[in-house]
Amino acid sequence: MADTVVQPSQFFELSVLRLSPEVCGPGRRTLNSNLRCMIRLKEFETDMVEVPPFKFTSSEDEELCKTILKKVMPYDTHDYQLSAITHLLDGIDVLLVTATGTGKTDTFIRLMHVIRALSEDRMHTERFPCDPVMLVVCPTKALEYDMVRGQLGT
Repeated sequence: MADTVVQPSQFFELSVLRLSPEVCGPGRRTLNSNLRCMIRLKEFETDMVEVPPFKFTSSEDEELCKTILKKVMPYDTHDYQLSAITHLLDGIDVLLVTATGTGKTDTFIRLMHVIRALSEDRMHTERFPCDPVMLVVCPTKALEYDMVRGQLGT
């Protein structure tokens, strides 16, 4: 049997697949064995149907976000907020320009609730970390104080 040349892209796929002894069978803990197993998996994958990437901007996934938000938020989500959230979840930059007091700050709070709920779902664990963190940069101290007061209920 001839040696198989492993390209760098194959090594990357190995780390993404996270091949383990459970997948490859007992006693195959070496990199070589995992690579052989990966090559067998690649041959098997040619018969599989490719699944399209998950898109939050689809109507079904907008409904998923609405359902999550109804459970954790006291008020309904505006359509523009939902649109911003789903685009951000798909990795699309958003510039939200609305009047004062219409929910720009609330949009990223809702986004964090959706990310937190999705991170607990096994289907989304590769896309979202298990302990998500969001960094918010506020341009004014008044907005910071309003946010703290709103969170503390004071």
